[in-house]
Amino acid sequence: MHTAMTHKFNPAHAERLLSADRKTWNDPDKVLAHLDLRQGTVVADIGCGPGYFSLEAARRIAPAGVVYGVDVSEEMLAHLRERAAAEGLANVVGILAEEEDEYPVPTESCDAVLVANMYHEV
Repeated sequence: MHTAMTHKFNPAHAERLLSADRKTWNDPDKVLAHLDLRQGTVVADIGCGPGYFSLEAARRIAPAGVVYGVDVSEEMLAHLRERAAAEGLANVVGILAEEEDEYPVPTESCDAVLVANMYHEV
């Protein structure tokens, strides 16, 4: 019998995901450069957490683009929304997904999808 082992990040430690030293090994500029983001792009950030990649993507595609930040944690989405509001980024939409959801954002509506640092979660 196969038993799946997953790790669920504790939302109480969300600030760890935003630490300055994370840029040394996971620089949003380098990662997002692969998505060719332009003004008006629609992006889904799957497993967005508090918005480490989402907010940088939102700045790049503003004002006409949209970032759908998708997460299974309402606490993480609250962090995302608070940070987006504090930075005046109205183009970030938090979407709560159920763990068994196939995909809560219609794929035909997205120009790019980012799934970063999620392997250990699923």
